[in-house]
Amino acid sequence: MDVKKIMFVLHNANKTGAPISLLNLVKNLPSNKFEKVLLIMRNGELTEKFKPFVRETYIVRDKVFYGKSIRSYIQRISNLPFEFFKVFYFLIKSRSELILINTTRNLRVMIVSFFLKKPYIIYVRESESMVDSMSFPRLRKFFLKKASFIIAVSKETKKWLIKYVYQDKIEVIYNGIDVKNKESCLSSEYKETFDIGIIGNLGYRKGIDYFTEILLRLKKHNGNLSVLIIGDFENKDLRQNFEKLMREKRINYKITGFVDDVYKYINMCKIIVLTSREEALPRAVMEGAFCEKPIISFDIASVYELLPNESKFCLIEPFNIDRFVEVTNQLLNNEDLRKKIGKTNKKHILKNFNLENSIIKLVNILERF
Repeated sequence: MDVKKIMFVLHNANKTGAPISLLNLVKNLPSNKFEKVLLIMRNGELTEKFKPFVRETYIVRDKVFYGKSIRSYIQRISNLPFEFFKVFYFLIKSRSELILINTTRNLRVMIVSFFLKKPYIIYVRESESMVDSMSFPRLRKFFLKKASFIIAVSKETKKWLIKYVYQDKIEVIYNGIDVKNKESCLSSEYKETFDIGIIGNLGYRKGIDYFTEILLRLKKHNGNLSVLIIGDFENKDLRQNFEKLMREKRINYKITGFVDDVYKYINMCKIIVLTSREEALPRAVMEGAFCEKPIISFDIASVYELLPNESKFCLIEPFNIDRFVEVTNQLLNNEDLRKKIGKTNKKHILKNFNLENSIIKLVNILERF
């Protein structure tokens, strides 16, 4: 049997949703069918996690964070030609037959793949508003049209893609949960010691301002309110301001940083919340629901696809904080309702978001090219 060589492209190797989702796919793709190569645009914590499952790893640049000064902007622009050259060199050196680009953020790889006449697939994990907020959105949409195939992370994502790409070139493949190895997330050793949990890299897009306001209002009804942040903040200033406010308002909190075992910490929470302004298919909702937790979220993008009808009252009109607080209080004060919703949520995830189903669909697509 011929083995097809495929290059998988990461915008960064941070412990965030899109890279983690790609890691789950790469490590479960059959090695007897695919030789896997990895191109990382920006190095990060997940690089070592990928290495056991790929034949070669190419890194364009180390984990560098540019500031907002004019000097930093000039430095970033001056590095672009060198980074383009490295992408060009790595794509030729790898001799890959197919390029799978993980998210529309990887514009440079789209451009180089196109001019090298390499077939490329884009895994679109963003809403249209997220793409429009990036640099050169029209150029990104142009290269979406030129792609050999498009994988949409949700039905809602496909809806905006068909404005630019023929429908027969798009297939929905959800992020999946590896259900084989995660049953331990329900272990009784993890007690619900926090009222509220939130997952991710908190900043403006994740609605850190909404989240903070919700906590302040909840505190009025729950004197011993406690919150667990499973992740971190986009920058030090945001974190310092949040911690200062929590201390002033005497809200118990803990920040885990980015962790490997997210399920362990989800299990410590009574409720998982999502306060984002925009998402495509938030992995945090999937992970929380899999751990039998009620999920309260603003009704944005594809979140409704992740929850069963019985939990739809937990989807809040954007961005109605009063209603968000009302539903959260209702669940905090009703353990039986929390358990009932949690069990229904998990059943929905097991039925619709099993990683094995995503792998089968992906293999079928990769074998076409």
